[in-house]
Amino acid sequence: MKTKTVTNNIVVDLKGQDPISVRASIMRNGIRRTRRFLVSKFGGIEHAISKANDYVHYLRNEANMKQFRKAKRRPGRPLTTEFFGRRILAN
Repeated sequence: MKTKTVTNNIVVDLKGQDPISVRASIMRNGIRRTRRFLVSKFGGIEHAISKANDYVHYLRNEANMKQFRKAKRRPGRPLTTEFFGRRILAN
């Protein structure tokens, strides 16, 4: 799988020539937070990049340090309070 850097904090994962996902990565005080935005989920590469930019802006400018630390989640079911979580699944 290849990668293409869009901005300093955003990287696009490619399979051949097709974009698969957009990765947003940001670091504050030695703590790194990374989130992937699937192109198929967000309906296109432009919309996925837009959501990744929103995520980076939120973590960099609006989130306090406690919110930044809690932005990490394990793979699987998301938290119901997560700002950029995946679709909430019914129990």
